[in-house]
Amino acid sequence: MLKRRLRFKFNCAMVAVCLGVSLLFGALFYYLDSLYYQTALDGVEQVLATVSMQKRVEIAFDLYSGQDVALRASLEEMAALKHVLGVRAYDKDGNLKMEVLGPAGEAQLRAGGSQRISQGEAFLLRETSLTANDLHELAAGSALQRTEFLGASAGRFLYTIRSMDATQGHIEIFYDLSDILANSRTGLILLGLTLVAMVLSMALLLNVLLSGLVIRPVEMLRNAMNRVREGLIGLQVTSLPNDEIGDMAAAFNGMSVELEAKRDSLMASEAKYRSLFENAVEGLFRTTMDGRILGANPALARILGYESQQELMHEVRSLESIFFIDAASRLELRRRLKEHGYVQDFEQQLRRRNGEVIWVAETVRLVPGLDGEALFMEGSLVDVTERRRAGVLEREKIQAEAQNRAKSEFLAAMSHEIRTPMNAILGMTDLAMASGLSPKQWEFMQTVKDSAFHLLTVINDILDLSKIEAGRLELEPVDFDLEHLMGSIAKSMAYQARKKGLELYRSMDANAPRYLHGDPARLRQVLLNLVGNAIKFTESGRVVMRVRFLVPEEIAAPNSTGSTDSADTVAPPETADSVDTVGNEPPLCFAFSVQDTGIGVPAQKQQEIFNSFTQAQGSVTSRKYGGTGLGLAISRKLVHMMGGEITLESEEGDGSIFTFTACFGKGDPEAVQKEETLLAEWSERRGALNILLVEDNPLNVRVAELHLKRMGHNIIVANNGEHALEIMSTMPEKAFDVVLMDLEMPVMDGFEATRTIRSATMNNPALDAGPNPSVPIIAMTAHALIDVKERCLEIGMNDFVAKPVNFADLSAAIQRAVLPDLRAGAEALPEGGAVTASALTRETAPPRPPAAEPPAEHCVDDDESAPPVLDTKGAIRTLGITPELFQPIFENSVREVRMLFDRLGTEYEAGDIAAVTLSAHTAKSTAATMGALECRDAARQVELAARDNSDALPTHIEAMAAALARLEQRIAADESSADE
Repeated sequence: MLKRRLRFKFNCAMVAVCLGVSLLFGALFYYLDSLYYQTALDGVEQVLATVSMQKRVEIAFDLYSGQDVALRASLEEMAALKHVLGVRAYDKDGNLKMEVLGPAGEAQLRAGGSQRISQGEAFLLRETSLTANDLHELAAGSALQRTEFLGASAGRFLYTIRSMDATQGHIEIFYDLSDILANSRTGLILLGLTLVAMVLSMALLLNVLLSGLVIRPVEMLRNAMNRVREGLIGLQVTSLPNDEIGDMAAAFNGMSVELEAKRDSLMASEAKYRSLFENAVEGLFRTTMDGRILGANPALARILGYESQQELMHEVRSLESIFFIDAASRLELRRRLKEHGYVQDFEQQLRRRNGEVIWVAETVRLVPGLDGEALFMEGSLVDVTERRRAGVLEREKIQAEAQNRAKSEFLAAMSHEIRTPMNAILGMTDLAMASGLSPKQWEFMQTVKDSAFHLLTVINDILDLSKIEAGRLELEPVDFDLEHLMGSIAKSMAYQARKKGLELYRSMDANAPRYLHGDPARLRQVLLNLVGNAIKFTESGRVVMRVRFLVPEEIAAPNSTGSTDSADTVAPPETADSVDTVGNEPPLCFAFSVQDTGIGVPAQKQQEIFNSFTQAQGSVTSRKYGGTGLGLAISRKLVHMMGGEITLESEEGDGSIFTFTACFGKGDPEAVQKEETLLAEWSERRGALNILLVEDNPLNVRVAELHLKRMGHNIIVANNGEHALEIMSTMPEKAFDVVLMDLEMPVMDGFEATRTIRSATMNNPALDAGPNPSVPIIAMTAHALIDVKERCLEIGMNDFVAKPVNFADLSAAIQRAVLPDLRAGAEALPEGGAVTASALTRETAPPRPPAAEPPAEHCVDDDESAPPVLDTKGAIRTLGITPELFQPIFENSVREVRMLFDRLGTEYEAGDIAAVTLSAHTAKSTAATMGALECRDAARQVELAARDNSDALPTHIEAMAAALARLEQRIAADESSADE
């Protein structure tokens, strides 16, 4: 149909074109023929006019003189011309004088004019004279007129003969036009035939061209489209011209390829979603508004208790009335569905095919039609029976964990509350035993001390266990000497072993690295507990401590009983997450074992003894040997924290072997040796000191406590000078060996407190209490100005250390103050414990290494002379502590600096310049402690401007705000980078 319509249209167009061309060329040919005919007539007229002019004189004379013979001769001469039918001569009045036929006229006459001659008519015309009209035309000029001669076409030429400006007569010449007309008709016929041939050729050519260039490609496109419509998607059309139809074909090919791709994608999506629908664990359904099932997947059938969805749809007509138990729940679901059009996770009960009641979560939505009215419902059912049961169990678990956490927190709080006065009891007992007691009194005090130590051990165990269970116990890794640690443990336990007549041995692997990075205190705690238990439960024989360095192939998994298969393998470390290593170096793992020849552990108790408050023989063991049953539980948890596992090999009556693994990082020998030298000097020369720390900044208190506890000293903290005097007034005169005094504090600063101490007398002689005027006082200050140092000396201070406090500097200052003869070549202190300004300002301790320039990324300002915004590595080096110990200090410092700056702004607005000075001084010290050097310098400028009450104080406060903002931005950026 398309082909016929298209061809018909093309044919109609071609016919119209051909007609148009024919009319155009016909008009052209007619014009050309007319032009030819007229040209021929003009030629004839010119010839006849020429002949007439040539004969006019003769004819005029003959007419005038009446010589008919001469006139006939002249006329015959003119009639003899070719195609001239005849010639007539008229007088001046138009009357016929003579008529002569030419050869052409005679031939025409013979062909069909004899009848006319016989009738006596004129040879050529009926009229024998010229008409008035003829005369009028002659007056206008000679012309060739069309006429007929014996039914044939002829030309009539009239010519007036004049002589001496007078008309002598007229000549009429008849000329045969048949040849001219025949030539004209022949031309027209030839031109018509040519036109017809041209039009037909053009029509044929157009038909062929249009068929090949248009109709056939269009037909190919139509056929291709029909095949695509029939399903042959992806069909390509080829061999088409490079024109608009070719562009259409290319577009069709593109659409065909795209349709094929979309069909494949649709089929893949359909297969995928069909697979999802068929294999989904949720029950998917589609129902009418009254609950009749339109579609369901296998999961829905399984949930409802049927073998297949076909069985479900065959047996069940409506979900609403068969399965759901609670009609009120269904009404509520319907209400919500009608209100919102969608309901999610609506939980309700339904009864399966076998009668079992389960809980399901239903998600359903309304599917509207074109008119907006709901056509059907579709959604899903999920069996949540197990989840609801698990939720109950989870709630019970959370409740149990909360109870356990509350128990642990209670134990921690109670242990802390008991431990604090217990430390005071031990401290006061030491002071009492050093005050010159009688032997009986000393024995009483020793009993008190031993009992207090035993009670403190129990409290510490409870505190450690509660911290571990609450997740608040963290390892504090430092560099340490493993060989020294093992020797120290052996020495500390040697007395107990000798008291029971036991042999105590230790064995170190010759290949074991000596210097490690980890928490030696917790490692010591585990080993002391195991060795102590071994000595406690061994009546005779020996106790052996062994340390073996592990290579990867030596680590084997424990068997199901918790013990390893042989003595050559050990339980592997559980994890290395807690191991602090340097760079990418692998952790160093060890196997520690404690073997005894004691009573052993029954096989059925070997797993239970690692539980809290559990002993091998229960109450019998507790009564005979003592203990709380916490040691092994704490040891196992500490071993887990060190990335290891603890196991037991034992037979009742044949001793036990406790083995545990632990992993550490590689230690720094120089750092270990330096700290051991300092601690050794203390232990050799003096032992633990009682130190009064006077400091109002909690962060500085924390740093100082870290250092002093590492040195083994006892510490009491006062938060200002007045508080320090109150403490000293209630303590014995010699209660404190050293006072560490901050200078800038509220209520009473360090200068005033020092002057009061130096000028003090015995406040309470009856109690032998009061400040000791000669007690060594060491200033802890962030000031580096020489006038501040000289002022410290003038009021009687012995030494000073710069904030942030460094371990080595603090240790050296305490040694200089308490043991001035410790260092070779050191000057003896003058009486009263004071030193001169020159002695104080000299380098009396090894200079602190300068902080390394921070990396480029640590600086925010491009100015090389400006201090870095944050240099935590330099702060850690300055403090002489580990990054793990530094982290909480850093976090608290950030909050403290922000709080101090906010308080500083409030104080400035209130006009309290003295308070501004103190806040800026404290912020300066805190910023220096955390390594915020730009903020430290800004706080220093605020402090100096406040001291001088300078007009530039607001400018410096704004600069400090900008420095603090850059610090917080830098910390936030570092935290973001760490998260990534």
